[in-house]
Amino acid sequence: MPDHIEHVVVLMMENRSFDHMLGSLKTVNHAIDGVDPARPSYNKDLNGKYIYQQPFDKAVIYLDPKHELPNVFRQVDYSKNKDNHGFVEDYLNEYPGIGADANDIMGYYKLGFLPALHRLAQQFTVCDQWSASVPGPTWPNRFYMHSGSSNGYFCMPSTEAPFKHWHRYPQRTILTR
Repeated sequence: MPDHIEHVVVLMMENRSFDHMLGSLKTVNHAIDGVDPARPSYNKDLNGKYIYQQPFDKAVIYLDPKHELPNVFRQVDYSKNKDNHGFVEDYLNEYPGIGADANDIMGYYKLGFLPALHRLAQQFTVCDQWSASVPGPTWPNRFYMHSGSSNGYFCMPSTEAPFKHWHRYPQRTILTR
């Protein structure tokens, strides 16, 4: 049979978690691995206080969660508790004295707050069990997305060095499950 797929569009967003941007989709599609408002996930702060996922309506988190390799390793550290990642702990370590704003790191947008993104997600396929090729910053993951390699870069480039030799990699399509 002929293939009826005419276009594949990949939306590669900038360093935001699935739950933060699309977690609310679970309220309309229970199969999505998103935020369950009846049983929200949590992280503990530095004093052991539980910080739960909760809806919020801030368009911007002014203190961006760090996304370099060491930060992401701390954020997804399962060694302490399989249900408790270190997002809040890493955020508080990076921004001492932030106080109540630490709740933002566990926030998620209510369904409809991001109308274009939420509408697209309801109309098309959403892959909710994904992870980055590099558990870290933007450019190494973009390199992987477009060429299947980061050419050894696992941190954000501080110079144009990784871009100078980018022409060496052929354009190709990478299909993953």
